[in-house]
Amino acid sequence: VIELNPLCTSLIWGTYLGGAQNDAAYVICLNKTNQNELFVAGGTMSSNLPTTAGALHQTYQGAIDGFVFRFNNVNKTIVAGTYIGTNAYDQVYGVQTDDSNRVYLMGQTQGNYPTTAGVWTIPNSSQFLTILPNNLSSITHSTVFGTGTIATTNIAPNAFLVDKCQNVYMSGWGGPIIFNNPGST
Repeated sequence: VIELNPLCTSLIWGTYLGGAQNDAAYVICLNKTNQNELFVAGGTMSSNLPTTAGALHQTYQGAIDGFVFRFNNVNKTIVAGTYIGTNAYDQVYGVQTDDSNRVYLMGQTQGNYPTTAGVWTIPNSSQFLTILPNNLSSITHSTVFGTGTIATTNIAPNAFLVDKCQNVYMSGWGGPIIFNNPGST
């Protein structure tokens, strides 16, 4: 994670984020209610990420886990960090915040991803939307969507937005998996 000056000619600060195995940070966003905080999310095979006390999942869940970290942008430290997911494949491809100081995550799963009561859902699907409080300690809302086939992800997520009215916008690509293959995502 790095911050460059406005001309991208010099480093203001930077830090490594990861563990002993393969790690990928895909997305970053500033907190809408506190510009002194930023969130970084992605996926990992590392069981030793620097999660924090009180986090939703302080330990590795298995296979490939998603993750999200909250950084203090002033003193450049990790304020909160958690694994996201199940004991199967999980990755976070979108992170956003809202004006109520909540954190929204969008990603893929091939596990039995948790859903909360009272939300629209397509059970056993392989894409998820999860909302956490700013301290990343619990799930406030969570759902899965897709074709109801947990073993196959349906889209490659590529855009994610939460507006001022807490409406959620997601998009992704789906198409033939192999050229000239009749199957598609």
